[in-house]
Amino acid sequence: MIELSFDGACEPNPGGAMSYGVYMDRDGKTLWSEGKVIPLETYGQATNNIAEYAGLKAGLEYLIENKLTDEMLIVSGDSKLVLEQMFGTWQIRKGAYVKIAKETARLLTRFRHVMHEWVPREKNIVADALSMAALEAIGVFRQARP
Repeated sequence: MIELSFDGACEPNPGGAMSYGVYMDRDGKTLWSEGKVIPLETYGQATNNIAEYAGLKAGLEYLIENKLTDEMLIVSGDSKLVLEQMFGTWQIRKGAYVKIAKETARLLTRFRHVMHEWVPREKNIVADALSMAALEAIGVFRQARP
């Protein structure tokens, strides 16, 4: 079983620098992790939703490239939008994230056994830390949240 945790950040949101963090483990051992800045030109706009999707997409691409699509996959993140659109009842309607959401949905069809779980931000620690470390490496720091 593979557990994929994703997170994304845009500081400030919208219009700031974007990054994602992905952490995966397989049977309790780290399989892969990455924190990466997303160049603005990749999607033409910068939003937190795009960054969240980019994290999930990067994790799925890693699994596909490494031929791990037949294994049980549990996806977790703190983005209700991403999880509800990919696994629940929310439709992809409009917004800057539509292109990446559709790309991610196509990738998900390659997996045979997928479950998902929403987690609160404070429990998405590793993926969040990877995302923020990528931003901090380019001199961008998290703004205070209400």
